[in-house]
Amino acid sequence: MNELNNTEYRETRVEQEPPSVLTRSLSAGYWSLLDTIMQKVLIFGSFFITARLLTPADFGLIALAAIYPNLLDSFTAIAFDTALTQRKSGEERMYLSVVWTFNILRSFVVFILVYASAFVFARLFHTPDTLLLFQLAALPLLIQSFANIGQIYLFRELELKKIFIRDMVSYVTTAIVSVATAFILHTYWALFIGNIMGMIAAVIMTYTLQNYRPRFDFLFHKLKPLLGFSQWIFGQGLVTRLAQTLEDGVIGHFTNPASVGLYSKSKSLAYAPTSPLANIIGKIGFSALVATEGSLPHVREGFHKSFDLALFVAVPFMVIIWLFGANLVHIILGDTWMGVVPLLNSLVVVSGLNASILSITAMIMNAVGRPQLQFRLNVISFICVIAFLPLLVITKGVIGAAFALLATAFIVNGYGLYIVNKTISPAWRRVVEGVLVSFTAALLPILPIIYFSHSIMGNPTLFFISLILYGISYLSTIFLFGKKFHKGPLATLLVVFSVLFRKYR
Repeated sequence: MNELNNTEYRETRVEQEPPSVLTRSLSAGYWSLLDTIMQKVLIFGSFFITARLLTPADFGLIALAAIYPNLLDSFTAIAFDTALTQRKSGEERMYLSVVWTFNILRSFVVFILVYASAFVFARLFHTPDTLLLFQLAALPLLIQSFANIGQIYLFRELELKKIFIRDMVSYVTTAIVSVATAFILHTYWALFIGNIMGMIAAVIMTYTLQNYRPRFDFLFHKLKPLLGFSQWIFGQGLVTRLAQTLEDGVIGHFTNPASVGLYSKSKSLAYAPTSPLANIIGKIGFSALVATEGSLPHVREGFHKSFDLALFVAVPFMVIIWLFGANLVHIILGDTWMGVVPLLNSLVVVSGLNASILSITAMIMNAVGRPQLQFRLNVISFICVIAFLPLLVITKGVIGAAFALLATAFIVNGYGLYIVNKTISPAWRRVVEGVLVSFTAALLPILPIIYFSHSIMGNPTLFFISLILYGISYLSTIFLFGKKFHKGPLATLLVVFSVLFRKYR
């Protein structure tokens, strides 16, 4: 459908609505949604504990050590796994073992290179006393490469409950080991050991949950037919990872591990609410749109409803961080981490833009068979980072990195909207209405909190109660706008809740 008019909105009932991209996506991706949410709960739950036991510098050292392995991984990680998913059922069988073998050999070469040249990067980031950490930094990549390639069938056959089990075992292991060793060691090794044990648990689960057993196959010429699709996906990932590597490398070289730790964690916190949704849109929405074989009405529907969901999640979080980020950091993380507050204020805007536009654009471009357009977006992003980042970090410090990402986000997402408009011609009036309704619903309930701020801010219990009431007010306002004015994300939310309700009915 090109546009949802008022009559259609007023009479929206999921039972009367033709099957939509969102409905199919939610039906197929319930376990993926739960998986992503639980991952975030475990990751940030363990972080809130370890942040009290470790320092920002400890987290910064882990981030710095990962830069070089990730760079080498970016240059060698051809997206054969994604290409296999695109093959017709049965065609992928002949490629599985050779892709698995290729991944292991590639990761082993990366590990050897990282181990041999780690001293260069330890000195580059002014941390020569952490040489062993830099030498072992590629070990997670090597362990991960041994995962069962047959797990692609779990996605193709929509056995996402098994993916949920695999990930929960991995993240629970990581959380328990990280917290326990942090109590004992009080160093960055707690984070490293926790990550390694989580990777090992994940690899074991891939063989427990899927019956396929790969074997070594060195006939790499078999991979040639997969290169056509893989090259663009590889290009997208390469440019994105290069930008991330440049970002971390510049910050690490011109600042210190503590600043890197503050920056990396503020970025993680800023993306916490939106990255799960972007992940679901990217994985499940992509598969659903591929199944429509490029049907323009379905693609438009996918864009509008994905945009509604992204706004619904991103906007209230953005408002809360802008107004009360300092209070949240002080209560949850402590004064040692107050340096994340100004970074959060900028990065939460970046995460909102990227979730609402860039991730949806990537899904659409890849699904309609035009991954080169998404590759172009990634190249533009990389150029902007190169232009803005070094100058701003040198002159402004770590806050300059946040400003660089903010400027890049405005440029890249603006161009993303241009590409979307040329490709599917969405109903822009509905897009603007969704933005206005979401911001109005997010800002109106905040006024009482500001009015009573003197009594609320000094009492953590009252503060968290006020945030709960804010959430209730936000949902109520969204509901009223949808029912009375037939605007905003209500129709999409009704689809979401109806599909989830049928899941348990």
